[in-house]
Amino acid sequence: MANKTNVMTRLAILVFFAVLVVAAAGAEGGWGGETLTQNYFYVDAVHGNDNNEGLTPGTTFATIQKGIDTAEDGDIVMVYPGLYQGEINFLGKAIVVQGVTAGTAGIPVLQNPGDFVVSFYSGETPYSILRNFVIRNSFMAVFIAGSSPTISNLTIVDNTYGIEAYNIHGIEPFRGLEPDISNSIFWNNAGGDLFGCQARYSFIGGAEGNIESDPLLVDPNSGDYHLRSRRGRYWPEHNIWVLDTVTSPCIDGGDPRSDPLDEPAPNGGRINIGAYGGTVQASLTPERLPGQAFYPNPADGAVEVDRDAKLSWDPGSDAVVHDVYFGTENPPPFVSSQATTQFDPGWMDGDTVYYWRVDEIDSEGNNTPGAVWKFTTISASAPPPPKGRACFTGETGVWVDGTLVSISSVGLRRNVGRIDSATIKNSSLPLPYLGKVQELQEHAGVFECYDVLLQSGNRICVAERHYFLTESGDWVAVQDLKTATKLQTPKGSIGIISVIKRPMPYVGKVYNLKVEGSDRYLVGKDAIIVRDY
Repeated sequence: MANKTNVMTRLAILVFFAVLVVAAAGAEGGWGGETLTQNYFYVDAVHGNDNNEGLTPGTTFATIQKGIDTAEDGDIVMVYPGLYQGEINFLGKAIVVQGVTAGTAGIPVLQNPGDFVVSFYSGETPYSILRNFVIRNSFMAVFIAGSSPTISNLTIVDNTYGIEAYNIHGIEPFRGLEPDISNSIFWNNAGGDLFGCQARYSFIGGAEGNIESDPLLVDPNSGDYHLRSRRGRYWPEHNIWVLDTVTSPCIDGGDPRSDPLDEPAPNGGRINIGAYGGTVQASLTPERLPGQAFYPNPADGAVEVDRDAKLSWDPGSDAVVHDVYFGTENPPPFVSSQATTQFDPGWMDGDTVYYWRVDEIDSEGNNTPGAVWKFTTISASAPPPPKGRACFTGETGVWVDGTLVSISSVGLRRNVGRIDSATIKNSSLPLPYLGKVQELQEHAGVFECYDVLLQSGNRICVAERHYFLTESGDWVAVQDLKTATKLQTPKGSIGIISVIKRPMPYVGKVYNLKVEGSDRYLVGKDAIIVRDY
């Protein structure tokens, strides 16, 4: 059985092995292989077998550790509902371990009575991702030493300790690392919830900036960790949705930069806290009335919004007129009555909080007041949106004359054509600033590369620093993109599943475009909007 003495003993052992790991890495000249591929591995405690290959839902592994052992950097381990006992060790791998909801079985539950449940102590980076699990009835839910994993949407209940993080001093590569913990519920952990780390947008008593009251879990004693909601929550025992008399403060309490993903509507445009956040079994948002405007852009609570950003929203049902209220006061004053679902506030002050709401009016004159949203603009002293450099590997597709061609072939075309969103099928968002390709920029050398995996299943390889247009209107460098961030396309937006830095540099040529009269072009099958050079 583990205790605090065992923790310190383990730390001492880790310091010793960390020296060996660093020395071995230096002797071999780096970490990992030359290329990064991505596979999905599936785990099912009920129907799986560790002798399977794990590559399809019909050939699942039985244990999560088998999935981790088999996976390589960039892979995703999908875990079906069930009870998983024993310790799980990420082994330093840059992989995603993702819990999945499935019918009445709910969400996967992890426990290891008397010991650790999930361990990160092999120098894991933010690309080691754990999300959507319940962790219960254990000595310590998550143990972290000398590592900085990304942890989100956990429900950590009825353990002795929640998450503990230690920095292994004296091992230079591990200094300054810190886990990113968000969108999680900590409840009834006898010895404490957090030690040596902090959590953002989470339910935890006494933590500044987080929610503190009662998470209003349905019935944790019987294994139901759904959130109560007056608008509706899933009842697995009877496979139906029911209404509660109260609403959990964890609904819509997650990081406003996190996409609600698969949460059913109405979801408030913001992810729920806890294991079911972002899943099809997330409890519903009760505050939005029938016919109310929703999905604000910028998102409610957004920060560093461009000073020339335009506001938009999804209209309520049957709305024909939209009354817009906007200003620096709360409640904001009325400014416009209009037929469109986009409002241009003009040039806004920097580093300022703005409030806004949209009242929807239907054809019969019924008025449905909107919720008040807010966002904060970028600092007035901030530089103009940056441009990328180096950019894309040769096989990356770009849209020219309505055709997706490899970026390296653009310079071979006799008459370089136009990049025009109107030629992309089913486009509903005209982008008049796109124009003729003027120049193909080419660089040869050694470059750091990132793989951006999108919800469509498509992937874009990005060399060095390059900037993407997000749903909120901000330009964000590839290495600063977060899981679930939505990128702009001519059709709307698409979410990010993961952004993984390749373990080895890319050696060869990379390319960028310059477009006449524009500062952007369209990349990949999904037509992602990126900056030119």
